[in-house]
Amino acid sequence: MKIDEIKENIKNIRTNLSIQSMFFRYRGGVPLMKEFSEYICYLKELKPLKVHVNTPWRPPQNSEVRPLREQELGEICDKIRNEGIDARYYKESDISHSKKLNTDELIEILSRRPLRMPDIAKLTGLSGDDVLEFLNKLNKEYNIKSIFYQGEMFYRV
Repeated sequence: MKIDEIKENIKNIRTNLSIQSMFFRYRGGVPLMKEFSEYICYLKELKPLKVHVNTPWRPPQNSEVRPLREQELGEICDKIRNEGIDARYYKESDISHSKKLNTDELIEILSRRPLRMPDIAKLTGLSGDDVLEFLNKLNKEYNIKSIFYQGEMFYRV
């Protein structure tokens, strides 16, 4: 499917549209202005109610991908807002979960995305040393791996 077909299909949606976009550094570079201008043109064509601007807070598969700083995310949102479109970004710490997960649910999440100890604590209702003890028990059965990324330790299956 070509980008024009995707845009046309999105335009045909007869509902409130929100768009999520991921911005990041690749090999130390930053998003290029020409491409960003094209992105803004797409947004103006699609007329979303809101744009969620994201960056990879967790370790990505490609080690040359790095997250943008919060200031840069804010600048991107400002440029989108200047076009009359609501735009927001969230820090990883802004995301919360009200339901406490059981072991199977947590393992399923860890198989899809790495999490930090504070994330695991929020998801399980455990605290401090209890999270570490829990991870040690899980490691025997599920081979939990640890990854040091951007100054923080992440865990995954």
